[in-house]
Amino acid sequence: SLLQMTVLLGLIFYGDKIMDVESGRGNAHSDPPTQHYTMVFNTFVFMQLFNEINARKIHDEIDVISGIFDNVIFIGIWFLTLVIQILIVCFGGRAFQTEPLSMSQWAVCVGIGSCSLIWNLILKVIFPASLVPEWLALKLSPVEDRDDDAVQEGSKAPSEGGSVGGDDMAIAITEGRSSMASRPSMGPRPSMGARPLRLTQSQIRYVRGWRRISEGIGRMLGSSPTLKDPSPWDVLEESHRTAH
Repeated sequence: SLLQMTVLLGLIFYGDKIMDVESGRGNAHSDPPTQHYTMVFNTFVFMQLFNEINARKIHDEIDVISGIFDNVIFIGIWFLTLVIQILIVCFGGRAFQTEPLSMSQWAVCVGIGSCSLIWNLILKVIFPASLVPEWLALKLSPVEDRDDDAVQEGSKAPSEGGSVGGDDMAIAITEGRSSMASRPSMGPRPSMGARPLRLTQSQIRYVRGWRRISEGIGRMLGSSPTLKDPSPWDVLEESHRTAH
């Protein structure tokens, strides 16, 4: 964010002088589009596109390119965004307030946008995860077992209200919270290679807990869901079992 803000502000106030183009500052919305603001817009989009590549790795991996072609959906969305951006800049005109750019201007926009990759690498080398304060770190290890009495106390509210099906709701919430909260300690913080597996396991536990809660709501409303096709919960669990 700091890099993007610095670059875009620099282009807005000094880009017209650096690239020797007509300034778009102070123009009214009804005025013709300028190459100056088109370059600002184009650079912003390319910084986002390259930052999407950075976002593929969330555990401080240095190589953000590895395995990129294994994700067909990501590649499809990335190139679709690129094609749409090219069409908007070249043919958007007054509708998108864009003016066609020269090849050298395109090269400047893409070059500045690719700086997001370099900036991400610099941050990971200079500020590794080990320097992140503990209170800012992502907690991937399971939480400690919670007091069963506290869980039971938190689940009494629906039944005390006297509403129809309150007991079912209380039981479902108790079961869901117990599934999400009461699990044994898994030891020290996992290594970088084990983090994705641990995160997936945590997601499965939360899915199971919320499924029990949703089933309790269905019983309370007198309509227990019966699906012929597998539910999203079953699909997620099945994919997890297949992967391991």
